[in-house]
Amino acid sequence: MNGNQRYTDRDAIRYPDPPVFVVSKQNKVPAMKANWEYSRRILVELNGRLNVALRGERTFTVLAAGSYGRMDASEKSDLDFLIVHDGGLVDGARKVEVVLQVAREMNLSMPSAEGAFSTPVVLSDLLATIGSKEDNLLKTAQRMLILMEGRALYNYTYFKSVLSRLLDHYLSLLEEEPDKEPIVLMNDLIRYFRGICLNVEFGFWQEESKWGLRNVKLRHSRILIYAGLLFLILNSSNRRSKKQNYLREHIHLTPMERIYHVYEDNSDFNFDRVVEAYDLFLSKLYNDDTRKELEALDYAKRYSSRTFAELTSNSRSLQTELVRFVLDNRRHWSPLAFEYLIF
Repeated sequence: MNGNQRYTDRDAIRYPDPPVFVVSKQNKVPAMKANWEYSRRILVELNGRLNVALRGERTFTVLAAGSYGRMDASEKSDLDFLIVHDGGLVDGARKVEVVLQVAREMNLSMPSAEGAFSTPVVLSDLLATIGSKEDNLLKTAQRMLILMEGRALYNYTYFKSVLSRLLDHYLSLLEEEPDKEPIVLMNDLIRYFRGICLNVEFGFWQEESKWGLRNVKLRHSRILIYAGLLFLILNSSNRRSKKQNYLREHIHLTPMERIYHVYEDNSDFNFDRVVEAYDLFLSKLYNDDTRKELEALDYAKRYSSRTFAELTSNSRSLQTELVRFVLDNRRHWSPLAFEYLIF
C-alpha cells in the first residue's frame, strides 16, 4: 500500500468490549463499566473520522494515551494523542491540527499544548537515546506511555509495528541470553514512574496549581499504569526462554486487564480489591464538584476536605493491595527479577 492510498473497511479498528471482570461485577464497578463503554464509542468514532480526514496515509500512526488509552475516559477527559512516524513526515503540524479539528468537531476536550503529546515524534529518536545524556523525562514519558497505555486511533498496522520495535529494543539482550530478565525495560519503567512522582512535587512547590487533582491522579491512575506493565515484567520471569513472547502477547491489554491477568495467572483471588478501589476513584474524578474542590485545594488544609481524605485513604488501600500481591506472589517469579525491582 503506498503512502497516500485511501483506507478501506479493513482500516477500522476493533476496540474491546468491557472485560469479564467489569461485566460480571458491573453493580460494584458502575463507573468503570460506563467509562469503558463511553471510551469505546468515542474511539470507534475517532477512528472512522480520522480515516477520512487523513485520507488513508500510511506513513505514521496516531495513538491515544491517558484515559482513552486505558478505556476509562468520560466526557470530561482530555484527548491525549501522539503521532509517531519513521522520519520524513510531510507537514507534521498540519497532521496534528487535523486530529485536533476532528476532536473539536466531536466536542472533546483538548490536550495540553505543551505536553508530551504536543508534536509528532520519530520512533528512532525515542530508541536511540535510551539511557544517554540526551535522554530526558519527555522522551521517557513518550516511550513508556506508548507501552503502558497506548491505543491506536489511526493506522493500527503501524501502531503494532511501533509496539514491536519498542519491545525489540528493550528486550534485545534476551535474544542471545534468553534466561536474562528484561532489566532495561524495568529500569526505564521505574525511572519514568519516579520521574513523574518528582514532577508532581516540582509542580506543587513551583505553582501549587491543581495540586490536589494531580496528587489524586498520581495515587490512582499513574500507579495503575505502572503496576500494569511492572506486573507483566515480573510475571514474564517464570517463562524462562519465552519472556519476549509473553510480553508481546500481553502488551495490547489495558493496564487493568494486565493486572487482572497476572492475578489470575498466579491464582490470587483478591483482584476485586484493586478494581473496586479504582472504580471509586473514577466515580469521584469525573464529578464536577469533586474536581473543582480538588483543583482549589490548599495543601495546609487538605485533610479538611472530606473528598481528599476519602481518596487518599482509597489510594492507600489500592497501594497496600498491590504491594501485598507482589510480596505474596514473588515465589512464583524469578528471585533475580524481584531483586532487580529493589536493587
